[in-house]
Amino acid sequence: MPTAPHTDAGQELFRIPGDGTEHDWSQRYITDPHALFAALRERAPVHRVTLAGTPTWLVVRYADVRRLSTDARLRHDPRHAGGAAARASWTFADQSYVVTGNMLRRDPPEHTRLRESVAREFTGHRAAALGPRIQQIIDDLIDAWPARGDIDLIADFAHQLPMTVIADLLGVDSAHRAPFARLAGAYVGTAEGDTGRVPQTVARMRDELRDMIPTHGTAGILGSLGGALDQDEVLAMAFLLLVAGYETTASLIGNTVLALLRHPDALTELRTSPELVPAAIEECLRWDPPIKISPVPRFSVADIPIGDAVIPGDGQPVVFGYAAANRDPDFVDRPAEFDIHRPRRGGHFGFGHGVHRCLGAGLGQLEVQLAVETLLRRTAEMALAVEPRQLDYVHSRFMRGVRTLPLSVALRGAS
Repeated sequence: MPTAPHTDAGQELFRIPGDGTEHDWSQRYITDPHALFAALRERAPVHRVTLAGTPTWLVVRYADVRRLSTDARLRHDPRHAGGAAARASWTFADQSYVVTGNMLRRDPPEHTRLRESVAREFTGHRAAALGPRIQQIIDDLIDAWPARGDIDLIADFAHQLPMTVIADLLGVDSAHRAPFARLAGAYVGTAEGDTGRVPQTVARMRDELRDMIPTHGTAGILGSLGGALDQDEVLAMAFLLLVAGYETTASLIGNTVLALLRHPDALTELRTSPELVPAAIEECLRWDPPIKISPVPRFSVADIPIGDAVIPGDGQPVVFGYAAANRDPDFVDRPAEFDIHRPRRGGHFGFGHGVHRCLGAGLGQLEVQLAVETLLRRTAEMALAVEPRQLDYVHSRFMRGVRTLPLSVALRGAS
């Protein structure tokens, strides 16, 4: 792995220039990004911020995020990165990272070829066919809980469900799932914001994947890619599908359950009207999505005017504030309210937008839907076991979710 100096700045995860100085918003960005995004959204459509030590453009309004998501002046391929972005570990401009050379960091036609190699595995029909297996995993996990007592919904449920599903789909057996899950968590959290550790974490994930694929190359999606992709491309695809299929779905389960616990009227209504669960999940994807900003930057290859600013076309990194855009009052009325009956107008950015929209969105939504429906059906009581202010959020530049979600539960039929 490369050892060249990078521009990451440890704990200074999110800084905003102002009053002649740079204000460190790292903690607020972790605990309450929505308040920060609201202030930025009102001030201007785009901001020059320092994200994980690297000067970056942050787009925060709905119309601009939607428009620029399909703008050819912004490229995903980090080979277009310029200046500090070319030296920052989290932009992965150095191609020796191998596993990060996946379709999320490629542009058409290369992106098209890579996406089409696995797209058939993530159709609505394929996702629906997995429903019975997903339900079995959910029931087995809940069966392991005490009939009445405290559980951690993240460790005891939300993490285990999507890792088992995506590992089954890829053809990875149980011996490799736990170590990869730990590495995926380290990659997303990057050791409490120390993005300088990203190269070491990615190197370990690469090695773990190389151990997986030769052994299990005849099973699942990984086994079907041998003729379509070369070895490095298979590694990169496995990396993307495992990380995206695991962390995002786990965070969405946690965020949805937490949103319902904070809105007891909605929780009560869903217990009697479970047909509203899909609408509740859609609202959570808008209100508190698992991805608060686009997980990888795009890079400018031409000047882009936006508001009173111009993003220069010299490889500047640009990220989209998905959580900010989802609460834009020009997109929805009463954007800060959680409303499971909210009329739909347009599309939220819970799964991104454009050709890079999350490939596994349908599968992830099915997992969360079955998880929430089963929790409502099988629990007589479900409540936070800590004060909301005690919740600890993942320290990540792009993920939004709690590390732990301590709950007091009573399963139906428990005495």
